[in-house]
Amino acid sequence: MSQVLENPRGGCVLAGINDVLGALHRVCPVYHAGPGCCMQTTAAEQGQSGHKSACFVSGVSLPSSNMLEKEVVFGGAEKLRITIQGAIDIIDADAYFVLTGCTAGIIGDDIASITTEFQAKGEAVYPIDTPDFAGDSNLGYEVVWNNLIDQVIVKNVPRDEKLVNIFGIVPYHDPFWSGTLEEIDHIISRLGLHVNTFFTKQQGI
Repeated sequence: MSQVLENPRGGCVLAGINDVLGALHRVCPVYHAGPGCCMQTTAAEQGQSGHKSACFVSGVSLPSSNMLEKEVVFGGAEKLRITIQGAIDIIDADAYFVLTGCTAGIIGDDIASITTEFQAKGEAVYPIDTPDFAGDSNLGYEVVWNNLIDQVIVKNVPRDEKLVNIFGIVPYHDPFWSGTLEEIDHIISRLGLHVNTFFTKQQGI
């Protein structure tokens, strides 16, 4: 039995970030990475999550700048700018998150300055500047929440005393993650509390 590994899970931090964003309704990840990153993270997700099906936008349908040798030498800022605008034009999302792959991280492309340009035009575009090699997919879950808290969450809103936020269940790291969240929601709701799982009931951003 010691030779058997049940439910192997894993991927780079980019795969983990993509798992979380892919589970949020009406959220569009935008890769600033090499052309293989989208395929590899998709393959990793499917293998560990009971063959994950497409969400709002996920898998190989994700927008990507597909950085090549030219972008490595001269920088990929302009290609990323075009990719983000294309995603906004084609995909009707509530928020767009620009994610960096290893290539963008190594050459040091400044994605925050580019997302700021779109924010100035009223677009909900946010940077998550954490290249693949920074850690594994579990770190990706933490990275997403840190960025949502820092960049997206509206402050000073009236507090709902009966609201319960559920954290800690990483999307797609277990084939039954969604059902687990739904059952937790069901149990806590019977106590008269409002449950926010973030991922179920199309709660979204």
